[in-house]
Order: sequence, then C-alpha cells, then structure tokens
Amino acid sequence: MLSPILGDESGNVGLIAAASVIPLMALIGGGLDMGRSYMARTQLQAACDSGVLAGRRAMAKSGDYQQAEKDKAHALFNANFDAASLDASDVSFDTSANEQGQVSGTASATVPTLVMQIFGNETFELQITCMAELQLANADVMFVLDTTGSMAGSRITGLREAVKDFHKTINTAVTDSNTRVRYG
Repeated sequence: MLSPILGDESGNVGLIAAASVIPLMALIGGGLDMGRSYMARTQLQAACDSGVLAGRRAMAKSGDYQQAEKDKAHALFNANFDAASLDASDVSFDTSANEQGQVSGTASATVPTLVMQIFGNETFELQITCMAELQLANADVMFVLDTTGSMAGSRITGLREAVKDFHKTINTAVTDSNTRVRYG
C-alpha cells in the first residue's frame, strides 16, 4: 500500500524548496543582522573615540578631569551616537583619567535584531573601549616676549611663570624619546 507512494518522485522539488526556506532565512537574517551589528559597533566606537578626545581636550585646559570635563566628553559622545536610528537601548558611556593624562572610556549598547528574533537571538550586546592621550610630534616653539619697561614688576614675573609652566606642560606630554621640541 505504501510502495506506490514511496516510489512516486513527483513533488520532490516542492519538498526540497520548502525544507530549504528555514536555512535560507537563517543565512539571510544572520547576514542582515550582523551587518546592522557591525554598523552599530562602528558608530559606537567612533562616538567613544570622539568622547574621550573631547574629554582629553577639556582636561588640557583645566589640568583636572572633573565633572565639567566628563560632561563635555558625554556631550560629544551623545552627538556622535544616534541610538534612535539603531533602536539601541541601555546605552552607557563612562570615562576616567589617570596620572599620565590619558582619558579612557567604555561604551556599551544593546541593539535588537530584525530577522534573527525568529531563531531566538533577540539582541546584540556591544561593548567598546577607547583611550585618548596628549602626544606631541617634533615641534619648534618660538616665544616673542615683551621685556620693555611697561612689563616691570608683577607683569614680567607673571610672564616668566607662564613660560615655565608652558615648558613644564610640554615636557610632561612628551613620552617618546625620539620626540624633539626646540625652544627659541
């Protein structure tokens, strides 16, 4: 009774096509969602990098890494990471600075999948680290200082201290022994 059915080859293409739909959806969905994940990771990395660079720049002005500098870092991070376009949630960005003047950051976000939800993979957890530091290349620095009578007293003393502070800041920023800074 089953032998005629088992020997019948008509309709095999339909069964093979139906059986291949799920693996094809997994491949296409995986590719689509991985592309979104890489795009989100790239945007998160760029935002993290710009945030710590802004924090480092703000730190150069004040000499400390306090709340005002952190706020500037966060403002630039938020300007560069568009969470709404990626439907990202749980976005966080934290920064800190060390004694060498390096500003480090970590950023994280959760990005939902579009197609892979069907297969139980609902989100991508993204975690990024970044760091910024002051680096100097070879430089020639020329000072033109007013030493005339109008600068007598506290003015000339203040000018001398400013030049010394500038020199000290540059020397602490030079970490590579091959970097050459000349003053004139």
